[in-house]
Amino acid sequence: MWKILNNPAGRGINVVAEDSGKIVGHASLKPTKLCIGNELVVGAQGVDSMVHPTYPGIFASLLKTCMERAVVQKVEVGYGCPNNNIYLKFYNPVLVHMLNWVKIGEIPHWSRVLRTGSHEAVPRARAIASWGLQRLPMGNKSPSGINVRAERPADEELASLADVVSSNLPPRSCRIERSREWFKWRFDDPSCLYHWFSAYRGRDLMAWAAFGVNGWSGIPLIDMAGSDSKAIEAVVSAATRNAKKLGLASLGSVTNDDNAIRALKSCGYIHYRDHHLIVKSFTTRILNANVHLFPSWRITSQDLDAF
Repeated sequence: MWKILNNPAGRGINVVAEDSGKIVGHASLKPTKLCIGNELVVGAQGVDSMVHPTYPGIFASLLKTCMERAVVQKVEVGYGCPNNNIYLKFYNPVLVHMLNWVKIGEIPHWSRVLRTGSHEAVPRARAIASWGLQRLPMGNKSPSGINVRAERPADEELASLADVVSSNLPPRSCRIERSREWFKWRFDDPSCLYHWFSAYRGRDLMAWAAFGVNGWSGIPLIDMAGSDSKAIEAVVSAATRNAKKLGLASLGSVTNDDNAIRALKSCGYIHYRDHHLIVKSFTTRILNANVHLFPSWRITSQDLDAF
């Protein structure tokens, strides 16, 4: 429900199709404030679009109506991160070829196996898999001068750290705004059961990591951010070890942030698939950054509706 209620960026755009009183299709754009260069603009993320398998032809009409309403609500930039199955079946033929969205690149999806599962019926294979898992790196959870806590930082701390992180990005970058209101809205749903880890140097928050363990049909995702590479590795390591103690089979992460990627690799995460990044400019004016340039964007797990 967090996607719908109390969104600080405004009301969502939702369109449904009915047949004889039954809903047979749905398309949605979730309002999102985007930092495009040094400018804050109204953006929207495509989420939760679906149609009944006997009505595939209505998908284009649903999305077109969403886009028309987005223009009315003064949305200037849209983005989406569909997985490969959804992209090939719907988004590529409809959004890209018919409605002029542009695929600009692929966001890596990282995975860390934490325990054996598929080899339980074969003792020898299970033993080999367990031996291999024990030798995957887990990262340094306690670097010198860094204090790691199993707690969520205050929203003000998270927003301040986000400002520091964004100040180190190229001046013409594209990202989702991380305000205090955004953090409160994005992470306050108690049903997600987030596990938080924060790294401090003295009183200063240097990094955080979090993962949820409830409500996911697939692999739970972990996300992280920080201004210090050792601190990022420390919270990712602590979170990954905690997930293993909880009995999770694996954790995933979606990010193209270089600092986060280095931390994930040091903790045994591997790149095993991608999410397509598709964008559309709804405005005719010149923006302060090129939204069609893939290196401009910073996307992480928290920017997906599945985190």
